[in-house]
Amino acid sequence: MNLFLFSILASTNEALKIRDIAPAIESLPESSRLAPLFWILGITGTLGLLFFFWFLKRTKRTTTPLEQLIQNLKNIPTDPLKRIHTLSQILRELIGIEHEKNVEGWTVQEILPLLSEEENDTRNALLSADAFRFSHEIPDDFPASFEAHIQKKIKELQEKEAACD
Repeated sequence: MNLFLFSILASTNEALKIRDIAPAIESLPESSRLAPLFWILGITGTLGLLFFFWFLKRTKRTTTPLEQLIQNLKNIPTDPLKRIHTLSQILRELIGIEHEKNVEGWTVQEILPLLSEEENDTRNALLSADAFRFSHEIPDDFPASFEAHIQKKIKELQEKEAACD
């Protein structure tokens, strides 16, 4: 069996040098030369925006319980029964803030011992609101006077906090 071997390379012993016909970057059109730069800037900008929004979401402004109650006071329902119920909840939370207790879920009878003799108006307002909530008969002037009492209580608490600061 005879085997013949042919080569397409020149038979000289010169070392072959592989070169480009033209430098690669020079052969590209002008817009294609800037494409990698745009990709890098786009990816960096996108990552920067993602980090910025993540940071904003993470650093939410916290509100104090008193600020939250003031916000709740602005969103009171118009239905008299629901209005009394919401105002009663706000007053209970105000009492809890003032006496530094978590009164969530407490009944009026459990809250009353927290109130001092000077807080007789608050005691009467809380008892009246509780009675009206369960009797379903609400006098026309009670919701407005109850809300006025709560606003007065909030102002007193704000002044007390401002004096402490």
